[in-house]
Amino acid sequence: MEIKIYKSWKEYKSHLLTKWFTEWIDNEFDLELLSMTKGMITTRETDIKTVLDKLSHKEIKGFRI
Repeated sequence: MEIKIYKSWKEYKSHLLTKWFTEWIDNEFDLELLSMTKGMITTRETDIKTVLDKLSHKEIKGFRI
């Protein structure tokens, strides 16, 4: 048994929710619900990638008319 010491409540909550989500996925057999969950995760992933792309965009200077 591994004893893990968490630095904050947020870290502990994240670990616990991840564990519960993984157990839920393993025990869920409703394909419609799993598909909806996959869509929500994909949408969130796209949103995060869009924000990161906008933040890391560098303006190209030169040849302006």
